[in-house]
Order: sequence, then C-alpha cells, then structure tokens
Amino acid sequence: MSPSPADAPRDSAAPLDSTAPRALPRWRQPSLWLALLASMALAGLVGGRYVRRVAPGPLSAVHGRHDELNGSWDCSSCHGGFGESMAQACLECHGEIAQQMERKAGLHGALEAGLAEACARCHGEHHGEAFVPVNPRSFALAGFADLQQFDHAKVGYALAGGHADLACAKCHSNADSGELPRGGWRYLGQHQDCATCHADPHQGRMAPACSDCHTDRDWNESFLFAHDEFLPLIGGHGEQRCRDCHAADSPHALERLGHGPRATRAADRTATRPAARRCSDCHASPHAKEFTAHAARLADTTPEQGCVTCHAADRASFRDPRATVTPEQHAAASLQLAAPHSELDCARCHDPAGADYAARYPGRGARDCAACHADPHGGQFDGSKQAPLGCVSCHDFRFFAPHTFTVGRHARTALPLAGAHREADCASCHEASRELKEAPATAHSASTVPRRFHGTEARCEECHADPHDGLFDARYRTPPPAAGSCARCHGTTAFDQLVAPFDHGRATGFALRGAHLQADCASCHAPLPAPDAKGRTFARAQERFSGDGTRAASGAVPARLATDRCATCHADPHAGAFADFAPADGARARGCVDCHDEVSFRAASASFDHAAATGFALDGAHGTAGCSDCHAPLPARDARGRTSAPALGNACGDCHDDPHAGQFVRDGENRCTPCHSPTADFSALFFQHNLHSTFRLDETHRAAACSACHPVFLHEEREVVRYRPLPSDCADCHGAPQEPLRRRRGRSG
Repeated sequence: MSPSPADAPRDSAAPLDSTAPRALPRWRQPSLWLALLASMALAGLVGGRYVRRVAPGPLSAVHGRHDELNGSWDCSSCHGGFGESMAQACLECHGEIAQQMERKAGLHGALEAGLAEACARCHGEHHGEAFVPVNPRSFALAGFADLQQFDHAKVGYALAGGHADLACAKCHSNADSGELPRGGWRYLGQHQDCATCHADPHQGRMAPACSDCHTDRDWNESFLFAHDEFLPLIGGHGEQRCRDCHAADSPHALERLGHGPRATRAADRTATRPAARRCSDCHASPHAKEFTAHAARLADTTPEQGCVTCHAADRASFRDPRATVTPEQHAAASLQLAAPHSELDCARCHDPAGADYAARYPGRGARDCAACHADPHGGQFDGSKQAPLGCVSCHDFRFFAPHTFTVGRHARTALPLAGAHREADCASCHEASRELKEAPATAHSASTVPRRFHGTEARCEECHADPHDGLFDARYRTPPPAAGSCARCHGTTAFDQLVAPFDHGRATGFALRGAHLQADCASCHAPLPAPDAKGRTFARAQERFSGDGTRAASGAVPARLATDRCATCHADPHAGAFADFAPADGARARGCVDCHDEVSFRAASASFDHAAATGFALDGAHGTAGCSDCHAPLPARDARGRTSAPALGNACGDCHDDPHAGQFVRDGENRCTPCHSPTADFSALFFQHNLHSTFRLDETHRAAACSACHPVFLHEEREVVRYRPLPSDCADCHGAPQEPLRRRRGRSG
C-alpha cells in the first residue's frame, strides 16, 4: 500500500514526481560550504590587516627579534589561535615554565594555578623594545613585593651562609640585563651543584657533593660531609681533622671516598668503596670479649659497633663522667647492680684517679667481695670447704645479712643444728674473738672483731657450764660421745629431757633401788624458783642435805656427799643408840643397812639380830610378839621421822607391870629373872626356895602351901601376894615360946 500524499516529506526543492531522484539536505550541499569558506577567508584577511593597524604598540626587543612573531598573522602566536588560550600559546615557546607548572617546582610551580596560567597579568608587552617583560612589577604581581627580600626557598634552594648576602646577578648573570642574549636565561638554567659556580679542586675525584663536606659559609670553615650516615662528628670525633682519620695514603683516604657508585667517572664507578669503619678499627677495647659480646646482644648490634651503647659519640673522652652503664650491662661486665650496690656512686668502686683502665676497672665479679669489703671473719674461711665460692657461699651478693647458710648446710659441720640449737641465734655460739686478727677497715666496712666460726667446738661443755661440777666426769670411765659428756644423758631439745634412762648408780655411785627408785627427783633435788647461774632448775643433793642426815643449814655446801651411808640424807631416828652396834658374827657394822633395806624403813631386814643390835634377845614369848607390842605406833611422824615409839627399855618392868608391888626392888632395880624366865610362860617359876631365899624349906615347910606363908594384902586397891618382908622365926608363925630363957635371936627373911 503506497503512502498517502499527507505522509510524504515536504521539501520545496524536491519535485512532486515520485519517480524522480530525492534531493540532498541543505546543510550537505557543496555550494553552501563553498560559500561559508569564502566568507571566512575574506573575514580573516580583513581582520588581520585591521589588528595590525590597531596593535597597542611594538613588541619588546626579546620578542621582536623573532620574525615569526612579526608576520601578518603573528597575533595568534602569542594570543592563541582558534580554540587555543594565550597561556597555551606562551607555554609552546616557554617549555621550561610548562615543566615547572607540571612538576609543581620552581617559581611558577609554586604559584596558584590561576595565577600561573595568567601570563599577561605579570608579564606586559607592546611597550617597545626598551621594555623588559620580567621586572620588579612582575614579581610584585606574583606576590613578591620586594625583589631583594625574595624567599629563594620558594624555588627549592634556600640561600644560607655566604649565599644569603649575594646579589641576584652574582649567580644569575642576566638578572639585571635588559634584552637577554640569544639562547641566554635570566633566572632559569642554573643548577644547585656547587661546581656550577665553583671550580672543583678535587677534579672530580669525590663522589659526594660539595655540600656533604663543606658548608656554604666558608670553604675552609667546617667540614660536615654526610658523615652522620657512618659516624656523627660530635664530641671527641668533632675535634679531629679529616686527615687525622682519612690520611692520603690510607685505605680510607678522602680521595678514595669517591670510588663508588656515586662517582661520576665511569672508571670510578667500577672501583670498590672502602667499607665503613667500626669502633674497634680505630680504638683498642680494654673490655673482655665476653662483656662486649653480651653488651652488643643487649643493644641488638655487633660487638665491633657496641661501644656506643655505653660511650656516647658526643663525649670528648671514653672516660667522660657522663658515660652511662645500664644495670644489665654492668651485670654482663661483672656484678649485677642490685641494692645496695645500685645506690652507690661509680667512684666508690671505680677510683677515677686510677693510673690505667685495669686499676680503675679491675673486673670484679659477683664472688670478688673481698676486692671491696674487708673480711669480717678474719680469714677463717680461706680455702674452707664450707665456702668454696667465697663470700657468696653464705651471703647474697646483694646484702650481707641475713646470711644464706641454711640448717641443711650446718648439718655438714661438726655440729648439726637440732632441737634447741636450731632456734638459737648464731651469735650465742659464735662470739666475737679477740684472738682472731681484726679485719682492716675499708671504704665499705668498719673494723670489727670477727666472730669465731672456723674451729668452733661442737662439744656441749664448750658452750654450756657443767651444772654437775664435774661429778659425772669423775664417775664415768669410758670416753664421752663426740658431742660431749653431756650427750651421755641429755639431748638437744631440752635439758630436762633425757635421751636414755639415767643410770643413777653409774653416774653418782648411788644406785636407786626400792623406795629410792620410786621417789621423785625433787625428793633429793629441790626445785629452784629460777634457774641459777649455771642454768640449773633444781638444787644439788648436798644443797638439801648436810651430809649428817639433817637438812642443809645456811653456810658452806659440801662438794660431795657420801653415798654409802644412809645418814648422809636421812636423820637417825634412834638418836645414836646404835652407834656402837657390833654384829654378833663379828662383821663390820654397816649402819642402817644392818637392820633396814631400801624397800621400806619400817620393815626390818630378815637378817636383823635384835639381840646384837639392842642387847635384848627375842626369846620365848618375846620372839612371837609383834614389833608394835614393844614399839607403839605413833599417830604421826615425829621430828626424826619415826612412825613407831622406841621401846620402854630392856628391863621387864619397863614393859610389864610389877605384880609384886615393888617387893623385889633393890638398889632401884626390879629383877624378875631370878624367878621367871622370859622364854617361858610367866606363870612358870624358876624359883628355888632354898637357893634364892634365906628361908630354907625343910620337910615340914615344903609340904605347906605357898599361901600359908605368903598371904594376900591390899596394895593401892590391888591384891598383892606378900613375899617380902616376911618373918623367919618360928614364933612369928607358930606363936610365942613358953620358956623365954630358951628363945634364940633370929633373922627376918
């Protein structure tokens, strides 16, 4: 279906016949473009002539001498052509400025972008040949009002030293010129290398720049060089001349320093530059290799370079008093600096007046206490097995007290510490001894009297007074133990604790048996209210007993007691009645033991001979009588300790009542034995009338009863048989005789 007339394109230049060729658009017609180009050519020709005719003035000399800038079409060369700015046109000729702006270097690179691209703002033109485009006004418009005060650091090169006072023209020869010579520069084209302005006296032999060695004040004033890279020239090093360390003929000569990668000549680049020297290359080290190696490890450097860890380079001398040594370094040298050594001034141990290094720093170690401290022990431990390491064997090198000599180590001596010895203070056994040489005073210690350690006796009696006054030493025949005679009975825990059963008989000569064995010690050894001068808490036996059986009275105390007599401790309850006793068998009297044993004093021994002891034999009825029949028990002990009363006597009348009311008493003695026997019944008589009386019984009288002649009478309300006196005449019984003349005189019976 063909389009309708309303949908067909409208082009007044195109025919309506649809079969004819279609016409081109107007903007693509050649005739239109030819007409436009012809118009532009005509406008340029007319405008160029017009501009030339209306230019504000002639160009400056530096621009006017270029023919290409004075042609008929020369305006676009500076002001820019079609689609080009004036700044772009300027930079086409001034490429160095374009590089500054691109690198942000130099004067134009330091300006703000808008100001740097506005060339015409600072640099005028068309003022004639005498006009200089770069002038003070140019700098003022760029922000530098006073050219003489121009901050040269803005262009990357600060003026200091001798350069600061120089006029610009001194370095920039065309700074004040009007017209620059062809190919010349006003300010550009300069280099910061010293050789740009100064002749090189080294003729290129030095690789470092001049400023590495010389200052900008005076060539001969100071030599800096980039020496800090290897060694800062300060302190003692700063006082040296270059040639002192870099002699001309040495491997480190100044001339050889240019032989390296920085050298300019190709031949020098292939040479080998000497390696940087180490401290040890110039200075001999007085230190031991072990110390320098350890100090270097602490500083994470090499031993050859480790000197600076203690000796700062800014010091004039290695002996500078400000030289510092850390505690770790000092420990590596010899002695760990801990209190109290850390609080001392160095001069206390290292005399600064010492003649040489060895005198000032003798290299004392932690064990060399005697190098600074006097021996407080007077040489007792020199070569001793107890102190193989010297002072530090028993003392910490940081402090003298307290000591480190342990109880375990003391056990290896002659006296192991046990019991009470373990708690005792050292000074109680180790006293000051004037016999030892007094230690000389030093800067660190005062003169003292040494305490005795070596050779201290380990026996008890060397430290403890003998409370027994040598009694036991005299009794024992065998040698005492190694610990001393006291160790026979006593241990080290407490004096009153025995290590073995005490043999009282062996030690004192008095064996404990019977009642003595059961008695408490205090029975003989009275407890003391306080320890005496020898430490005893109990009295000696002789202090309680005088030796004669009575309590000790005030006065002198005997040194010994006789242990073979009971009377030494016991009072004689018999008041000496048996002093002259002699046994019947003729043996020697032994005293109390002849009658008593040690089990009980009240029980007589089986061998007791009553007749021999008392003179009164126990026969007949007396033999069967009990002791109490004659010795009445007492209600309490008497003053002599007796519990039984003594017998009333040996006579019968002492114990028995007289049934005869004193009829047979003669001369104060009542005699019973002529008629009665003590061994038989009392009623059994041994009386013989014809023998024992004066009245003989004849046959007549013998047959008479006794009562016929012996009547009963009343005596003190008691009936008594009359025996004496009785008449003996016949008449007295048989009546009076009848023949008185024949009576005989008789005797009474």
